[in-house]
Amino acid sequence: MDKKTGEVRQLRNKAGDERSLQNNTVMVLYEDSSETMWVGTYKKGISYFNECAFKFGAEYIGDISCIEEDKEGYVWLGTNDVGIIYWNSVTGNRAAFPQKGKDKLTTDAIVCILKASDGKLWIGTFGGGLICYDNGRIIHYKKNIPERQNSLAHNNVLALAEDKQGIIWIGTLGGGVQSLNPKTGLFTTYNTTSAGLISDYVSSLCMGKEGSLWIGTAQGLSELDIETKKVVNLEGTKSGKEYFSDQNISQVYEDSRGLIWIGTCEGLNVYNPKTDELIILGVEQGVSSPIISGIVEDGNENIWVTTARGITNVIPAVDLKTGRYIFHSCVYDDKDGLQNSGFNLRSIKKLSSGEILMGGLYGINRFRPDDIKYNKKRPSVMFTRLFLFNEEVGVGEEYEGRVILDKALNKVDQIKLSYEQNMFSVQFASDNYILPEKTEYAYKLEGFNEGWMTTAFGKVTYTNLAPGTYMLKVKAVNSDGYGGDEEASLKIVIYPPFWRSVWAYVVYSLLLVAVLILGRYWILRGERDKFKKQQIKQEIERNQEKADMKLKFFTHVGHELRTPLTLIISPLETLMKEYQSDAALMDKLNIVQRNALRLLNLVNQLLDFRKIDVNGYYLSLSDDDIISCIHTICDSFISLSEKKDISLIFHSAVPSLNMLFDGDKMREVMMNLLSNALKFTCNGGRVDVSVGLVEGQDSRKCWKSEWLIQVSALKKKTENAFSNVFIKWIIRI
Repeated sequence: MDKKTGEVRQLRNKAGDERSLQNNTVMVLYEDSSETMWVGTYKKGISYFNECAFKFGAEYIGDISCIEEDKEGYVWLGTNDVGIIYWNSVTGNRAAFPQKGKDKLTTDAIVCILKASDGKLWIGTFGGGLICYDNGRIIHYKKNIPERQNSLAHNNVLALAEDKQGIIWIGTLGGGVQSLNPKTGLFTTYNTTSAGLISDYVSSLCMGKEGSLWIGTAQGLSELDIETKKVVNLEGTKSGKEYFSDQNISQVYEDSRGLIWIGTCEGLNVYNPKTDELIILGVEQGVSSPIISGIVEDGNENIWVTTARGITNVIPAVDLKTGRYIFHSCVYDDKDGLQNSGFNLRSIKKLSSGEILMGGLYGINRFRPDDIKYNKKRPSVMFTRLFLFNEEVGVGEEYEGRVILDKALNKVDQIKLSYEQNMFSVQFASDNYILPEKTEYAYKLEGFNEGWMTTAFGKVTYTNLAPGTYMLKVKAVNSDGYGGDEEASLKIVIYPPFWRSVWAYVVYSLLLVAVLILGRYWILRGERDKFKKQQIKQEIERNQEKADMKLKFFTHVGHELRTPLTLIISPLETLMKEYQSDAALMDKLNIVQRNALRLLNLVNQLLDFRKIDVNGYYLSLSDDDIISCIHTICDSFISLSEKKDISLIFHSAVPSLNMLFDGDKMREVMMNLLSNALKFTCNGGRVDVSVGLVEGQDSRKCWKSEWLIQVSALKKKTENAFSNVFIKWIIRI
């Protein structure tokens, strides 16, 4: 009982209706804070009732295809199978369409009904033509035989409308649009041939406020100017920039703003003739289904749209920044009290009382938009269950040797998982008991995704999460769109593997530092070695420079000595020619000549050393008698050996031997050997020079044999051994 109005309603058990009271025997009642009444019944459990859960009333009358209201407030209901029902929406009484004698309906398939301003009831049928009901009298209009030109264009009448002059406009399925003057009974036809209509298959008519008739067809939209009778065809905007979501139009409707609402099987189109703008609303924009059945505007200028899956309340608004229309929507379905089926095409009507009727397969849903009560209680969320790899985690149970939940999930602040337990699901619920199946949840996992996501299943699953700390936040939105102020939060910690732990990164850091230090050490060491090499190179260059300077000095001195020696030797040779007869003098002159030549040879060696240092060491080979060359060199040391009382003995295995050798190099070597031998041999000693042929044993050499020149000095075995080896090398070269 409503205490304010005194209205009494009875809630009883209805067989086959799951949403009715489970048992008429009530044992106990309890009202909670959300004004929900909980009813304990006898042996049938608990039922609960809240006015927010039943927004729409239902009258199971039959398959209602069209709805019309007369001036007395009675409702005429067209059906698909039983003709017309006359229904009192206040008392609920209904009666069949009055038919007497010949004044009967020729078909029970009623498609559209129009209550004209003069009180006549116009009825469009499928296959039965047009019917006019006037105060108990029925007039039939059909497509007649060809000899009668002025008649109904087609017997399938799908739409009716009336203009300000009382002319009845008829939309047919295949015959285009006709206007009927009720006074004269004359028809005027507008079709693709006579008026350029976009299609002759007309499904909907809407009389516009600006004197235009909007015609919905199977191939687009046509606008007919009532005064000029000019037709403009539209497949989208007039500019051609945008097209309707589908050209097969189910209903066209003009609201109080002048917006044209066009229902199709591919969404709802909103066309603004003033700005030539088109907006398409589909499932993504909040419409319950793309298949649009009917459209009507309520007293608050909101649009109600019936679809194949419930109804959608579209609330238009103007964006203050852009000046364009924006639309908010709210969806209702069978859980809100609607019949569990789709609604019929164009079977929707707003009554003069403000009540809206919607016809479907099982009857009528009715409601007053201002009387709808919304659930404004903001729900809260609690976490209920945790799953690991689709297996529920029990309280106190061990997983991999560790207890994950030591108490119920809604009582813990955080859960800790290993890196291998990174596939988990969290289930949650709300305290909303009014249509809980329509509760939606907004959730986000901070650290993974920052934007809110929605779900209607009360469960979220995450897989392959990286180790880290996450915060799962969930809030609920009830069936009427009121969201909770508080967010339920659950901290989730996924530990990293040991190679990604803090201590591992510390070790990695230390290793990196060690590598950097070691690298720095090697770089510095390399730089030091490079610096040392550079210093050594510079030192060598300095020493070389000093040596070059010394060599240049000695070379200069050699050149200075060479000229006087040449000047000495030349007159000496002249004296030796003049005094050849004086033996004693010749001996002395020979000694002077030999020493002068020796001194000149030393100077030449010094100059040759300079040439070798600059140009390299090269042999100048010539074919000559090597035995004679060595013997001559030994003779030049006779005077020196006699002076030191040293015996100088020359011995050769062969008397002579011609071969290729460098005479200058040979003289230098022999003179050095003999000089050293005489220098380090004691007085009274002996120096032997022997030349012998030794067979070679080295197959890699080109010589079959080699010459050995041995210089030995008594009591000087160390120097002799060195001399033997050195002269052997010279001869092989």
